[in-house]
Amino acid sequence: MTNSKEAAPAKTDDAPKTRAKKAVYVRAVYGNLHHLFTGVTFTTDPKKVEIDGFLQAQLDAGKLEIVTD
Repeated sequence: MTNSKEAAPAKTDDAPKTRAKKAVYVRAVYGNLHHLFTGVTFTTDPKKVEIDGFLQAQLDAGKLEIVTD
């Protein structure tokens, strides 16, 4: 049993900060790539998008690339 008179420990802000999503230009490296969740089709023409989990996985796999210039 817990003593109801004991004060609960003070909560601190230990939650991880979410990264601000930044829009970048992304293009498919080979052919077309269809985003499974948003329905966007990526071609060799760059599109401005915010990086989500699916896009990050495709970037890591080398199927998409970020266009810098």
